[in-house]
Amino acid sequence: MKNCRTVLTALAPTAVPVPRTHAFCDDVSVNDASFYVMELIDGNILRTGADIATLTRDEARRCAEELVAVLGRVPAVDDGACGPGG
Repeated sequence: MKNCRTVLTALAPTAVPVPRTHAFCDDVSVNDASFYVMELIDGNILRTGADIATLTRDEARRCAEELVAVLGRVPAVDDGACGPGG
C-alpha cells in the first residue's frame, strides 16, 4: 500500500490525473493491514466485462480514448522531479 500511495502522491503535480492522497497508516493494529486515504473521485469503476457491457458504444469509445490519452502522458513524467528524491 505504501508503494501505491507513493506513486499517486508523486504523480499528483503532473499531467497524469490521480486522486490526491491524504494519509498513510502502517499500524496494522488499526485495520489489520497498512492503508492510505485518498480523495473520492466521482465516476464508475469498471472491474469486469459485465461492467463494461453496461456502457453504450459511444461511452466505451470515450473511455478507451481517455485511457489511451492518459497512458500517453505517463512517459512524459520527469521521474527525477516527482520521484522519492525529487
